[in-house]
Amino acid sequence: MGENGEEMKMLDMKSVKCETSYRKNQRKFFANMQKRFITASIVILMVICSSLSSGADEFSLMDLISEPVNQTVDESKRITIGDSLSVSIPTDWKTKSLDNSDQYYCSGDGIRNLLSVYIFSFESETSLDSWYQYYVSQGIRCSWLKINGFKMLITDDNEPYKLELMYKDQKGFIVGIRFHASSLIMESEKILTDMNSIIYSIEVADNTLESENKVTSNVNPYIDLPNTVAGGLAGSSIHWVLTNDGTLSILGSGKMDDCEWDYRNQKVIQPWEMYHDIIRAIIIEEGVNNIGECAFRECSKIEIITIPASVTDIGWCAFTGCNSLKEFVVAQNNPSFSTTDGILFDKSGKTLIKYPAEKEGSKYDVPDTVEIIMDFSYCHLKEIVFPDSVTSINGSAFSGCDDLEDIVLPKNLEVLDRYLFWSAESLRSMTIPKNVKRISQYVAPAYNTLNDIYYEGSEEDWNRIEIDPDNRELFKANIHFLANEAVSAYLR
Repeated sequence: MGENGEEMKMLDMKSVKCETSYRKNQRKFFANMQKRFITASIVILMVICSSLSSGADEFSLMDLISEPVNQTVDESKRITIGDSLSVSIPTDWKTKSLDNSDQYYCSGDGIRNLLSVYIFSFESETSLDSWYQYYVSQGIRCSWLKINGFKMLITDDNEPYKLELMYKDQKGFIVGIRFHASSLIMESEKILTDMNSIIYSIEVADNTLESENKVTSNVNPYIDLPNTVAGGLAGSSIHWVLTNDGTLSILGSGKMDDCEWDYRNQKVIQPWEMYHDIIRAIIIEEGVNNIGECAFRECSKIEIITIPASVTDIGWCAFTGCNSLKEFVVAQNNPSFSTTDGILFDKSGKTLIKYPAEKEGSKYDVPDTVEIIMDFSYCHLKEIVFPDSVTSINGSAFSGCDDLEDIVLPKNLEVLDRYLFWSAESLRSMTIPKNVKRISQYVAPAYNTLNDIYYEGSEEDWNRIEIDPDNRELFKANIHFLANEAVSAYLR
């Protein structure tokens, strides 16, 4: 992880955090409503899968549901597709038959058809595997979902308000449902209610499934391992599978693909993003060479990450937002990385890469081998003690560290990087060494919590520091010039 990677991480954090209060609230509102759309759509999977098997299911996608969903079903306009699928549509919706009786387009009333549902069935000689390969070849995110042995494809066509399910019945027909919502769905509770009604009315006849749904996939050989519930590609020769205990495994050989941060929608784009709320552990198997950029970003429920000897590179922001993380486990023979007490370091011990946010303890003494500190964000430490060996601290390193009240920065530090203590809302005092030459923007916590700055030089020394003007909270603090005070005390 070189200088360019660190710079990109810092720039990324700037984009995420340098916003006005209005923009932050607006973004949070949009994100919550988008999650409601995806969450409601996922209920389709539960309804379909529960109708396909009478056996007990060890894993429930109900874990994804964060809000109660209206289960009222309007039976007044029911559409039947072939021999397998039937769906009830609200009476005030517009329904249009396309091509034949097995193709329907339905849309809700209102501005720009806030929500549309395309229900389709068509005869096809192609297998689900071939559809999977087609989607992947087009760069469309697509994965397998399997519950009780039944397998279907799920894709969002790389669009934030689109979700499509596909399966194949005994007669060789591809059957599917596609939901597509305008962003204006966020302004209409009625449309959300209609969508919930549609979801809970879906029925699939359990005697119409094509046998291929229960056989091993040639594309992803791991999807039919015991206890797997979802899987797909994470690189040209890298696969991912999610098991019913919440473990996400990365398997295969070679390079893992980078994931992306969608700046427009302020969300991460990953193959497993819809499962963030149920992923509890990451196991990267031997043979995988790297951890891609943003790979596990915003996977906020992960508690442990296991890294094999074969991983020699970690992309920027790979663990950003993993705020439940308790420990890393790294193979002892890994040539690039190591762990001490669950904390991730480079092999030499000179770079502290990631301190797990939920690691127990209130005080941490940084080892005297460490020269570079990258990330302590959202940890619960009350005290961090730095050795003189530390010369560089990454931007945003202590953002969200709400239990920190006082910090004494290492004496050989020359730059206070951007967003260093952003959102560390309990920070009351900061001791800055005389060696500091530059203070970047937004170093202090927002909302004026910083009361005192203790500067180890004189007032003249302080005035020579290059301080970015975007440090309003820093300028509001009381600055104590310790060199001046020492001279005054001596003279007294």
